[in-house]
Parts: sequence; structure tokens; C-alpha cells
Amino acid sequence: MTTQPASPDTVLVTGAAGLLGRAVVHRLRGRGTQVVATDVAPGLEDVIGCDVTDAAVVETLIAREGVTGVIHCGAISGPMVARGAPRTIVDVNVDGTANLLEAARLHGLRRVVICSSLTVYGPTDAAAVTETMATNPTSVYAASKVAGEALMLAYAAQHGVDGVALRIGTVYGPGRRTACFVRTVLEDARDGRRTELPFGRDFPRQYLYVDDAADALVLAWDAETVPSRVYNIGGGSYLTMRGVADAAADVVPGVDVQLGEGPDPDDPDRQGPLSTERAASELGYRPKWTLAEGLEAYAAWLQGEEERRG
Repeated sequence: MTTQPASPDTVLVTGAAGLLGRAVVHRLRGRGTQVVATDVAPGLEDVIGCDVTDAAVVETLIAREGVTGVIHCGAISGPMVARGAPRTIVDVNVDGTANLLEAARLHGLRRVVICSSLTVYGPTDAAAVTETMATNPTSVYAASKVAGEALMLAYAAQHGVDGVALRIGTVYGPGRRTACFVRTVLEDARDGRRTELPFGRDFPRQYLYVDDAADALVLAWDAETVPSRVYNIGGGSYLTMRGVADAAADVVPGVDVQLGEGPDPDDPDRQGPLSTERAASELGYRPKWTLAEGLEAYAAWLQGEEERRG
């Protein structure tokens, strides 16, 4: 596999104030790639305000900044977000993706990399989940990710827009703001509380540390060619929520978790373990962070955040 040089590309990163977008921006800038960092609610001095649902704003920004490609992290980020506003999910995740793909067509961008999700598979059996399996969304969020993938495939087939979608597992780590079992466990341990949830004891989760997810997105951008259009991206961890809590207790003092039976009500689909063989062979993706290492690093970051606030 060969890769593109870091320059002279100018990469638009959407969602750059969020968990994954921020990590991607740091990686690209750290190696010298020119980045246009955008977010609907920037809040950071190096992030430009841009709503991806506004096609005119998107196209103007791409033309003005000389953008050559996009890593699209700006979206409703999980089935637990905006559950009561399904139309908003469609507007942001489907229309926003369509606007970026159309701008890529009009301006001849090199590639558009989009964040998809393992939720596109819906419930599966216990076998390894490969990219050849049919999608079966059971939430509007998951359906919006399937729709974004379908638009990407159609723009590639009909208009020659080079696009790739990464079906990413559950990302955790510094900067996550949405609901997160791992963060709750680590914050409760830090503050001397027991974590109590009425579900999850035998419910599987496929976590990956934010740095690994960001690496995968950059690898998908860098690849000279992408033999496939969709790739699974996981962290190599497949544990029940009880297993995750036990792993946290092994490396973080004070973890005390009580879980009931049943699935996570915000994301109830049970999937088999994601196979990342295609991403390994075609993109060179291999997770660098074990779950234990990620939990320990995240706990240290959360402790530092508490000390800075104090």
C-alpha cells in the first residue's frame, strides 16, 4: 500500500470541536498538513463556524480555502443523541453528507472520508461482522448512516467522487461529551461513587480509543487508492459492559460498578465482533491502544480535567 504525501493537500475536517474531529485535526496538523477545521458550534479559536446543512456555506468555504479533500466527522454522533428529533438526524447526517459530496463533485476534490457506524448492521448473530453483511438499521441514526454511505457510493459510481466510509465502533477518550458508559465509570471512580445501571451486565460493547479511530480516518485519507468503499474500524475489544467494568477496575483505583440485566436502552442492538481484516490489509489499520491502556489514559485525563476546574 502506498500513501499520499502530507502536502500540498488542504483537508477540511468537519466536527473539529468534537471528540473525533479534534483528534483528526491534531494528527494532520502535527505532521504539517494544512487543515481547515470547522464545526457548527466552534468554541475554539482555530475552528471556523460552518453548518454542513447549508450547502452554499459549505461550497463557499471549500472554494475560498482551496480545500482538496474532506474528513467528515461533523454529525449527530450516536443513537442516544437527538432521539426525540429524528428529522434533525436526517437533516444533519444525510443532507450534510450530501452537501459535502456535491461540493466534492463541483470542485474536483481528491477524496471524501465519512464517519459511519457499526450500528448500520443492526442486530447480528455472534459470528464476526464483515463488510459484506447486509445493513439492517433499527434506528433513525443508523438509517442516516446507511443513507450517507449510499450517497457516497452513488457519487463515486455516477460522478467519480472518491469516497470512503468507516464503520466505527464505540469511541471513548478525552473530549467525549455525549453519554458514555466508560466515562461514567471513570468519573464515578474519581469522585468516590458507585456506578449503578439497571442494564448491561451481559450486553456486549466494542470500544476503541479515540486515537485509534483518528488514525483510521487519516489512513483512509492518505491511501493512494481505496480498494473498497467501506471499512470496519474497531479496537480489538469485544467485552460485555461487566467485562469493561472489570477491565477498568484492574487499572483504575476505586471502580465499583453494579449492573442489571438487559441491553442498553439507547443502543440495544447486539452485534458480533467487528472484523477489521479488510482495513488491516487495505489501509494498514491496526489498533495501537489496548482497552486497559485506553482506560488508564482516559482516567488520567479526567483527573487532570477535574484538577484544572478545581
